[in-house]
Amino acid sequence: MRSQEEAKKAAIQATNSTITAAGSAIGGVVLGPGGAMLGGAVGKGLGIAFEKSVADTVEENVRGSLGQQTLATGAIEIALGAAGGGGGAVGGAAFSGLTQGATTGVAGAAGSFVSSQVGSLVIGGKG
Repeated sequence: MRSQEEAKKAAIQATNSTITAAGSAIGGVVLGPGGAMLGGAVGKGLGIAFEKSVADTVEENVRGSLGQQTLATGAIEIALGAAGGGGGAVGGAAFSGLTQGATTGVAGAAGSFVSSQVGSLVIGGKG
């Protein structure tokens, strides 16, 4: 029976994380990196609310800290959810920029190489 309760606890925690990730993704699609941060914060708030509302379905001896967020810990989790959403969106934008540059062909690659070498020369002073 304990393994079923631990599975319930894990499913609740995973759902909290999924709600946070969905908020980040939706916010990012709609409003870009800033929207991903906002969506991550809102998603984390909703995830915490979900976790708190169903935590009592898990037996107390297995529950641990599930659903025990205070105002302070909830605020920290929301801030981390926002930071994670923003970081993921910025990383996605950077990756998109890299892959977009890779599809410009040989001329684009050559131009990137030349500009990076000139930049290194100007900034670093070495060839």
